[in-house]
Amino acid sequence: MAETASAGELRIAGCKQFDNRVEELLKEIARIKAECKHEWVLTGDVVLKESNVKDIYIVGDANINSRRDFVILELKCTLCSQEKSAYAHNICARCLHKIIEGNLYGREEYLGKSYLYFAARLGHCVNCGLVVVWDEWDQ
Repeated sequence: MAETASAGELRIAGCKQFDNRVEELLKEIARIKAECKHEWVLTGDVVLKESNVKDIYIVGDANINSRRDFVILELKCTLCSQEKSAYAHNICARCLHKIIEGNLYGREEYLGKSYLYFAARLGHCVNCGLVVVWDEWDQ
């Protein structure tokens, strides 16, 4: 139904809310996802390159453009199908538990030659012990 709002305007009222089966299902899905006790799985393969130190793997490396390239994990919940991305320096690529940040070290030992003001940050998984390294600005 159209009604005049003010001089020179025509206001047309739209449907404010309606419920149909699809809308009800979308609300139910949102509720399920909000209440879910997520069980995440890795949805794609991840290849981690070994650093210059045996059994320590690179998850973030600065490149010539002063941009850091981090390994990104694509995850999906087996219970509610929610998807998310996470950095491999925060979540372990092997078991998906938390990575604890360690100390900064000279970049040369782990990642090769020095680069600007970057240093190598070590981290380890609280569950499986995977040790990872990434570039971090040290200024």
